[in-house]
Amino acid sequence: MNWEMIDSQLPTLFICINYGKVKAAILQGEDTRLEMRRRCFRQFRYQEAEGPREACSHLRELCHRWLEPQSHTKEQILELLILEQFLTILPEEMQNWVWERGPENCAQAVALAEGFQLGQPEAGLWEQQVRIF
Repeated sequence: MNWEMIDSQLPTLFICINYGKVKAAILQGEDTRLEMRRRCFRQFRYQEAEGPREACSHLRELCHRWLEPQSHTKEQILELLILEQFLTILPEEMQNWVWERGPENCAQAVALAEGFQLGQPEAGLWEQQVRIF
């Protein structure tokens, strides 16, 4: 065994492993930030503003922070809105179960909901790929 070669590759291996962990943490942070922005938009109340004009202006600002129209396509924004509404209309037990698993798109949410109905909650979540045009 060539220990020098292995030894010289360890820092690269370590960086790759750490990169994976860092990337996962960043993505988790993005998911958390997106969810917080969604909640701020959805939970905003008229009483928090000083009149209709300010309320509407604040809602517009919160919506832009959540949906980021400057960096997302119309299709991505629609997918996010449809996903949220789909999760909202599910029966409560199913809704909670699916929501906890954090589907990233409608196809994943549908697969989870169908798996929940079949009594096999994990069935088909990531295997089912649906293209959205």
